[in-house]
Amino acid sequence: MSNNSQWNSLLEKVLVNRKKVFPNLELIAVNGFKVERITYGMENSQKGKPVIVFENWRGTNFEYWLPVIQEISKKNTVFAYNRPRIGSSEDDNQLPSIDHIVELLRQSLLEKGRMLAKVCNLCPSITMVFYRHGLQIRASSARL
Repeated sequence: MSNNSQWNSLLEKVLVNRKKVFPNLELIAVNGFKVERITYGMENSQKGKPVIVFENWRGTNFEYWLPVIQEISKKNTVFAYNRPRIGSSEDDNQLPSIDHIVELLRQSLLEKGRMLAKVCNLCPSITMVFYRHGLQIRASSARL
């Protein structure tokens, strides 16, 4: 067995275990690379009620937010994702600039937003929660 197939086998096992811990875990393609995201509280989607989006920084993953996400998702729809090289998200070979982060978040939300609009007949508003450097991201993400 080659090194690559050993790593792929190990990574598949890790992902299976992560899906047991995070049943709402999805890997989506953004610019040809896999990005890990979770959504909780989809049953709480209603017209006029915002989707709460959690943004990480400096190598933390969405697990950092999990206790908060679980509490907030009792009444709201919550979205979180892991940037490239974090959790099971692949390396996209890009520097994590503010513009790159905003574009990654925008593309990650687009698919979920389309699904919400189709299921709930609404275009959700978004409330963002940031860990660090949130003002820079918030200002840049106004175009979301």
